[in-house]
Amino acid sequence: MTEAAELQVGGRASGRLRTSRYAKVLPHLRGHLLEIGCGTSPLVHEFSGSFTSYTGCDLDAELIKRLSTRYPEATYEVVDLDHQDLPRDWVAFDTILATAVIEHLFNLEMVMRRLADRLADGGRILLTTPTPFGNDIVLPITARVGLTSADAFADHINILNKRRMNLLAAEVGLEVIKYSTFQLGMNSFALMTKRS
Repeated sequence: MTEAAELQVGGRASGRLRTSRYAKVLPHLRGHLLEIGCGTSPLVHEFSGSFTSYTGCDLDAELIKRLSTRYPEATYEVVDLDHQDLPRDWVAFDTILATAVIEHLFNLEMVMRRLADRLADGGRILLTTPTPFGNDIVLPITARVGLTSADAFADHINILNKRRMNLLAAEVGLEVIKYSTFQLGMNSFALMTKRS
């Protein structure tokens, strides 16, 4: 997706929101990285020194084809996490990243189990997602005035507060070792590892 197309899909503030989400996760990236919902894959060309290898997956087959040509050093795959598992021949990942993704998944617990299954020993899952305040109060207003995507907001299925994030992690054999909110409390960040 071009930046212009991303702006059309995501609203006028989408670029700044994405930058803010990446700023939150960058200090925690390491080793073999899997990005769920990779979009235009800005990590590969802007922050490649933060990890050893990059694998990105997304629903958009045309986008994945373009990214595979543009960034041959990375691995890309079309994956619909609600309906299929990750390819079995992929390595175990040191970091699995999902920024602004989990709120769109129908079967969140199943997907999180699959992600946890792909973590290397000592690996971590990094998530950003809207908070109930961000989703229920702020997003309807910003979508109405075109700052954020009304379509993306309408697709939000799972909105987790801190307690629900901890419960989800426990259900799939993970634990939240770091949780914080950012963007004035509109979004949350969680760092999860396998429970010992």
